Amino acid sequence: MRTVKEMNRNHEDGPRLLLSSLECRAAEEGANRFELSFSSETPVSRWGCREILLHTPDAVDLSRFAPGGAGSLLFAHGMDPRYGKLPVGRVVRAWLDEAERKCRAVIELDADDPDAQRLQGKLERGMLSGVSVGCKVHQWLEICLL
Repeated sequence: MRTVKEMNRNHEDGPRLLLSSLECRAAEEGANRFELSFSSETPVSRWGCREILLHTPDAVDLSRFAPGGAGSLLFAHGMDPRYGKLPVGRVVRAWLDEAERKCRAVIELDADDPDAQRLQGKLERGMLSGVSVGCKVHQWLEICLL
């Protein structure tokens, strides 16, 4: 037996962190720019269940990454005491890759910041394996297989 239940979440729920494997390459636009994938429909285990975020135009809102938006590029969500909450760069643009059902972004690391340059070296050497993004889920579809 299979049951389906839709749940609407109110917008007061705090942001959630979504971890994705880091798919990163140098961007053609500049020396300090990288293109990366920061979310996908790959199932993630959370609270004993498999969670899949939809990546369709009606399910994704990237307006925080628009010019003048509230999106920022922080190392470890600003929790690392060496980096703090000061941005190490900026999101140049973000978009939904509908063909691959992923969200992608071009980021630019601060060329005048030694910490950002240290991170750039790690990206260039392939030393970082994950990326995460703060997100809010506004609607859930829970499928229970009994």
